[in-house]
Amino acid sequence: MAGQTATHTVTIAQTIIHGKNVGLNWFVVQLRNRNTGEIESNVQIGDIGQKVSRNGLDNGWIQFRQKRIPRTNMLTKWVHLDHQGKYTPAPNPAVMYATLIPERLLLISSSTDMISQALTIATRYGVVRRQGEKNQQIMDYQSHYCKIVPAIAFTYMANLTSEVLNEKYRILTAGGKMDPAEYLSHMGDMHAIVACIKGFTGWYGTDILEICRRSCGGHAYSSYNAINQIIGDLGVVTTGGGDNVVLLQQTARHLLYKLEKESEFKKPSDLKFKSSTVYMTNAKRFLETLKNGTHDDLLLECVRVTEMHGATFMFDVCAEKFGQPIDTPHIEPSVLAIMKKLTALWGLHILYTYSDQGIKENYLTPDHIKSIEKAYFKFCKSLRPQVVGLTDSYGLPDFVLKAPIGKYDGNIYECKR
Repeated sequence: MAGQTATHTVTIAQTIIHGKNVGLNWFVVQLRNRNTGEIESNVQIGDIGQKVSRNGLDNGWIQFRQKRIPRTNMLTKWVHLDHQGKYTPAPNPAVMYATLIPERLLLISSSTDMISQALTIATRYGVVRRQGEKNQQIMDYQSHYCKIVPAIAFTYMANLTSEVLNEKYRILTAGGKMDPAEYLSHMGDMHAIVACIKGFTGWYGTDILEICRRSCGGHAYSSYNAINQIIGDLGVVTTGGGDNVVLLQQTARHLLYKLEKESEFKKPSDLKFKSSTVYMTNAKRFLETLKNGTHDDLLLECVRVTEMHGATFMFDVCAEKFGQPIDTPHIEPSVLAIMKKLTALWGLHILYTYSDQGIKENYLTPDHIKSIEKAYFKFCKSLRPQVVGLTDSYGLPDFVLKAPIGKYDGNIYECKR
């Protein structure tokens, strides 16, 4: 909400009717006079003040003091309130949060764009910089490319996943003319996976930006890398659109609900799109382990498992897209070949990063871990020669990057003079 200029806002608020709280609903509230710009009575409004970054954006705060609005200002696509105060709730509470889905999808895309900028800068610096005249490029060190290459793979996985989820949401909403039953049957899973991907992207993206910053060596503390500004800008993604921990908790609760349903009914629901939880098996076994503590006792474990759920969903989307024969029509063979390798690397990255979960549940042994690690490092090395092409394909010109050490032509030192 623009604190200095907004004339109206759409507010989600607790709704109390005849002394009874009936839950959250959406209301259109006028904040200022449309002609004079004066603040309406019983409304307090302003800018939230100095922020970590993006101070050019006018983020506002609002307080209402017995503000009266017409009953018709209540958004009633899924609920109804008549003149006598009779309230008909939404058929599923998830629809009250559905409008948050496109915002979170936008945050996933904008996060990936910022991460791509940082990776382009770090990659270009890494293939130019040498520690000494006879030394190799710093990008050729395992400690360097094994951090950068999986991060590049992540951007491609995240971009495609975002496109797929946006398209599913577009089909389900049908420009406001959706089939209510079909919409409701998908909304729980859609809300859960988008919340999960948003949280995972924000956190892993934060890690990637710090990896990129440190990859700039002595320039890591210099404004010439332009990554510090991106770090500040990405910070909003871990808070805006819902705090990541809370979002991942929401997804964890959805996963538990699906486990209970799988245990009870066995047969999966008939859905237009494949559920993100289609892989779930052995529900009774996992539900038994949850009896050993409360939800709060398992909070950190739930968050980590939910992160893995999001990363695995991204792999599944890309494996389905790129797991086709090289001679598949309408896909350039060289592009398909490199995307196959990136998808495989992402799968190995998940196994490598979350191998502790496999050990805990007796799916993986120490020998498995050693094999995964060996394959992971091998794939990273095989993709090392592709890093410039993979980051150049983001299509980010120098005037967007604003990083002297990340120039397209490689003249990073001449530029600084």
